[in-house]
Amino acid sequence: MHQNIRSLVAAPAADFSPLRSPRPTQARTQEINKGRPESRSLRTAALTGMQIGFPLAEQGALLLRQVQGRKDERVALVTSLVNSTFPRP
Repeated sequence: MHQNIRSLVAAPAADFSPLRSPRPTQARTQEINKGRPESRSLRTAALTGMQIGFPLAEQGALLLRQVQGRKDERVALVTSLVNSTFPRP
């Protein structure tokens, strides 16, 4: 399922630059956590359950967590909640 979501949702950019404007399908937060800069980027896309092999799926997302001094972490997410901002494929 993770591979299917990764093929359907473009990965968020892997950087800490606050100057880049987010795209409409992307959200980003930056904060200091335990004394280290931490960044989270989320990119979503409408999809179907058949595309990723998960019944009732309507939307997929990729979350990129970055903490200075640690390896980047990518997480695939899936939900049945439809977001009216994004058209269905």
